[in-house]
Amino acid sequence: GMDEVLKIRKRMWRHNRQKINGTIYGVDLNRNYDDGFGGLGSSDDPTAENYHGPHAFSEPETQAMRDFLGYTAKNGTVVPSKLGLVNNVLGTISYHSYGELL
Repeated sequence: GMDEVLKIRKRMWRHNRQKINGTIYGVDLNRNYDDGFGGLGSSDDPTAENYHGPHAFSEPETQAMRDFLGYTAKNGTVVPSKLGLVNNVLGTISYHSYGELL
């Protein structure tokens, strides 16, 4: 049953479910934004739990946030969102945890 699956498989899943290749799945979405992309705390190894993806905004989830909220690119170009929110959003909060605590 499920108890046996949880004993065998890794329970602390950090990635989305995008197939990378073969049996490797996912990108750590918190490390897939362009600010600090590829920096400390991330990895370019697809098998690592902190894999940042092939490039910033490579994943549909981070693309959706970028397109919805708008953003300022590294070169300083302001890219407005499809809703024109770029100057109205002060920040976002991403709730996630890495533990078995409740």
